[in-house]
Amino acid sequence: MKSEKKERVLLLSGTASMLEQFNRNNIRILREQSYDVDIACNFRFGNTEPPEQVCAFQKEMEVLGVQCYQIDFPRGAGTPRSDYRAFRQIQALLNRREYAFVHCHTPTAAAIGRLACFCAGVTVVYTCHGFQFFHGGRRRDWLFFYPLESLLSRRTHTLITVNRDDYRIASGHFHARYTCYIPGVGIDWKRYACCARTKEDCRDALSIPRDAFVLLSVGELNDRKNHGAVIRAMALLKDSGCQYYIAGIGTRETARQELMNLAKSLGVGGQVHLIGYRTDLEYWYKAADVAFLLSKREGFGMAGLEAMASGLPLVTTGTGGISDYFRDQENGFLCRAEDYEKLSHIIARLESDPALREQMGKRGREIAREYDSSRVDERMWRIYEGLREKEAGSSVLS
Repeated sequence: MKSEKKERVLLLSGTASMLEQFNRNNIRILREQSYDVDIACNFRFGNTEPPEQVCAFQKEMEVLGVQCYQIDFPRGAGTPRSDYRAFRQIQALLNRREYAFVHCHTPTAAAIGRLACFCAGVTVVYTCHGFQFFHGGRRRDWLFFYPLESLLSRRTHTLITVNRDDYRIASGHFHARYTCYIPGVGIDWKRYACCARTKEDCRDALSIPRDAFVLLSVGELNDRKNHGAVIRAMALLKDSGCQYYIAGIGTRETARQELMNLAKSLGVGGQVHLIGYRTDLEYWYKAADVAFLLSKREGFGMAGLEAMASGLPLVTTGTGGISDYFRDQENGFLCRAEDYEKLSHIIARLESDPALREQMGKRGREIAREYDSSRVDERMWRIYEGLREKEAGSSVLS
């Protein structure tokens, strides 16, 4: 007897790193639900991981039977020419492959992908990892991106938001058939909360002085992540034993040098260390004393949750989805993005008060547990399951 043909789903993203870092579980869930899975993204440009990591991910997917397709998505909004090129590539893929639905990620890829799916008559799911407009954001972003998202929502079957502010906007003002909230994209809580090594062992292994006061930021090297704020605050401290480690790479070749030039110009070049892209972050968190997430805009801020799960106090701007899990004075301190003087006082206070760091870290670990990937996976399972019947809204908790 001939077996029934399996349905196929396409995961579409501007970069391979978005799929590798935040969609592995979605790929697994879809395969467990007996879907064939394709992924389409830009494997060559704009990724926040080194090329060898991207290549390894692509090979891993191919071994699993996941078909990989290159789409020349631009970084950022792109140009009419680059956007149209990506649109035609998606159109060609939709014409060659039959999909039950397409799950889009990242703003530009999702905008282009939803238009292509509308033209092809394909059902679309969009996970918004943070709208380009937000409370307190620039007026021009509201004037351009808000009406664009409103229009595209009419071509969206299921709109998934990862923070509560975005959910309130989307459910109250946009037009997707179903709007859902999930608590971020999920973290492996045990990986960070239950690291078996001691702080001293981690510092020895990572060549960090045992007596240093270690500050840590994790994120792409760009202006939005605002790593320079900590460097400027450190320069205001006198005789501090701070050592600042930044994990991440940038898509601009000059990003690394710009940060080091800033540190040297402020006299703290010997205290700032750019450690690149890391796959052993649990040990860096364990070795640290305080974590920073001072983004000017943030959809959710996974690095903040990872730091909290590791038992670190968090110093943050609280923008976007960070406000879902951050409690000022409870699991860390709130600070405006460019308030360097206040930031220096926060660093000094945490350096001088180990008991406060422990108290805040303990509370942060408790909060972070609520965002374990198992909870997100449960919701995504129900969303995907509901899409099979085209009734996603009835199968999730909003």
